[in-house]
Amino acid sequence: MSGLIQVTISGLTLEGPSSDLGYPAVLEIDNSTVTIENAQIISGWRNGMAVSHNAMARLLNTTVSGNGMLNVSGQCDGIRAEGGSRVYLGQYTGSGAVDTANTVTVVSNACNGVSLVSASSLTLVGGTIEGNGGIEIFLNGTSDAGIFGATIQQQHAPNVAEAAAVYAYQASRVMLGLGTSVEAGAYGSAVVVTSASSLAVLDTNLSNTTTSYPTLQASGVSHVILSGGNTIANTASGGTAVALDHGSSLVQGQGADLVPSITGQPLAIDPAGDTITGNGAVQVQSDIEIGTGAANPSSWSGSIAVTQNSAFRMDGGMSISGAVTVQQGSNGFFNNAAGGLNVVTGGVMCPWTTSPSSHVSAPQKVVLSPSGPQAVTIGNVSPDCVAF
Repeated sequence: MSGLIQVTISGLTLEGPSSDLGYPAVLEIDNSTVTIENAQIISGWRNGMAVSHNAMARLLNTTVSGNGMLNVSGQCDGIRAEGGSRVYLGQYTGSGAVDTANTVTVVSNACNGVSLVSASSLTLVGGTIEGNGGIEIFLNGTSDAGIFGATIQQQHAPNVAEAAAVYAYQASRVMLGLGTSVEAGAYGSAVVVTSASSLAVLDTNLSNTTTSYPTLQASGVSHVILSGGNTIANTASGGTAVALDHGSSLVQGQGADLVPSITGQPLAIDPAGDTITGNGAVQVQSDIEIGTGAANPSSWSGSIAVTQNSAFRMDGGMSISGAVTVQQGSNGFFNNAAGGLNVVTGGVMCPWTTSPSSHVSAPQKVVLSPSGPQAVTIGNVSPDCVAF
């Protein structure tokens, strides 16, 4: 469909032909607005649905499955949007909850479940995206995704280089909320944001089960905001839950002003703390700031390594069950500005070989236990830290 038209399709099965005819999708929407209800988009040789040139597609109570049988690069996704196009999957009720009668399923397509290219956007409300051949949701070129109350699951190793259930790069933005679950199992990271991209997370579960990939990764001057009520878990022994590198950052409990979604749908502010399971890695001039205050404290089960001129901050209301290691010219900052305690049961250490190179500020404000001694040793013998 091409041109400035508006069409509604309801109650149909849109199925690919018996052989490839060279069309880019079972349903192609070009510079038009289309609503699809109570339908199936299945068994296409190339993309299931292609949305291009500032088009808009809205799917309700629809399944997109089994497309991309020819495995043509860039034409084997369940849904592909490009050129500033918009895709809406599912909808809210009048009270702002997920409309469970109109959710969308994108499953078992040959390549990515949903690809957003060149400033395109996705709003996913409820529904399931799982078991696709590549990445479940892929963004590049300043694209946006707002994902609310949905289930996203990587069920096997992706057939592309990037191993993640949700992967955003080239200054793209992702927001997850309203009880969304992103599970990557043993097949990659739950979420990766890279190349100046960003992620905001509220009331969301992120998980994986492998030491090969962190659950959540921000790389290449990318940024993460944890706005509360999240669970981030790598359940593999020695696995990494959060990895930040090359000028990236994570801020916890500071994102209330960003709670409204990218698409403008307001969400209730949830003041609950976050629960993180697995180790942390902050490296190459990266930055992490954690602590959600005394009323709704957070917990981190694992150790955190801060290396290569990076920074670590605790603001109060965070308990870390392992150790924090600050080294290679990195710095640690401790305060109680958010309220509550900074507890690091494994202590804070600054290992060095020939001369001290890592510093801490206000070491008295981090303790080994709620009623225990200071967790930092200031001195001139490795692994002592140097005070600012």
